[in-house]
Amino acid sequence: MDAKQVWRAVLGELQVSLSPANFETWLKDTALIEIDENRFRIAAPNGFARDWLDNRYRPLISQTLTRVVGGSVQIEFVVVDAPGPLPTQNGDGELPLPPVSAGGNSMPITRSSCTAASAWARPT
Repeated sequence: MDAKQVWRAVLGELQVSLSPANFETWLKDTALIEIDENRFRIAAPNGFARDWLDNRYRPLISQTLTRVVGGSVQIEFVVVDAPGPLPTQNGDGELPLPPVSAGGNSMPITRSSCTAASAWARPT
């Protein structure tokens, strides 16, 4: 079996043993990316998911992998890098917002203007 077939079998067993919500949240976006003898590298979409899998599901995943491959396994969780950086405005890590037209006047929306406007719009 190749890595894809092994992981498909493991996910099939895990899907039966976990609630649908837990499976969808923590395992749906994982992949077995490398097998080196008895070491298995499992990719998670982000650091939080990697840590959650490592702390909460390591024994279950390890036992399931052992059953599927028929031998002892060592597992390692890693984060897969995103395909590229998101566009940012002024290098501050926030996505740029498009300008909004109000009666022919164009004014960019910023976090501070949204916060101030929403404070005034609250009913009393």
